[in-house]
Amino acid sequence: MRRTLALFLLLTLVPFAAARSQGLAWESTVTLPMGDAKEGHVTTLYMPKMIKQLLPERGRATIIRLDKELFITVNEKEKTFSEITFAEMSARLKELGGVKNDKLAEMQQKLKELPEDQRKVVEKMMGGMTAAAGDDAPLELKHDAGTETIGGYACTKSVFRRGESDVLTLWTTKDVKGFDAMAADLHELGSRLASMLPANGKALADAYRRAEGFPMKIAGQGFSTTVTKVEARTTPAEEFAPPPGFKKVDADMGRMPRAGGGGKHD
Repeated sequence: MRRTLALFLLLTLVPFAAARSQGLAWESTVTLPMGDAKEGHVTTLYMPKMIKQLLPERGRATIIRLDKELFITVNEKEKTFSEITFAEMSARLKELGGVKNDKLAEMQQKLKELPEDQRKVVEKMMGGMTAAAGDDAPLELKHDAGTETIGGYACTKSVFRRGESDVLTLWTTKDVKGFDAMAADLHELGSRLASMLPANGKALADAYRRAEGFPMKIAGQGFSTTVTKVEARTTPAEEFAPPPGFKKVDADMGRMPRAGGGGKHD
């Protein structure tokens, strides 16, 4: 799904960056309870201007080249890859957004017709996703949400809300070495992905900028991801390119990877 991919990348990639002298690598457990998706494991590699996510259960990988403004998807099983530019991705999402907005308006009207107690329950379950497209007002930050130890790191909990609904919750730590030397890639990628999401994209990117530290856990929008391991690592540049000998095919947005095994079945 076009929108699902952009949201997945925004939620899993935007929070992370490293010192330019060295890259970063982390492993996560991700749950995206949509369609046939289940819990999955993701390995993310970062080098300046280059990011790669590997989904071993699906035999797929997503590569983002900020230097080339390009998304690359790799299918290890079929030994194929496809490419789509940032501009092409944005255009396709905007086309889809027009249809989605009509359905959203219809849903919002039906919500208004529900008794107040039922409407509040539904809105809370949807976590603020009933906000109209283009409603990118900053989310309200709930202070003093608590602390928790995740993956051996002491984390501060930050809850971002819209009205009575929790939209995004982050557990962040300041103890990951190299995170203080954030590269401009973080903000560039966040802005790019946010522009591709008509509803909530800019608000989510803004929330990440306001939270302090490296997010060890993220929850919201029917999505959660927990980092189980993070380390400094220099990854060779060839890892951020299609494997030699793989055949190039047309980009099929419906088959681009989703955490835990989403997308169309082979």
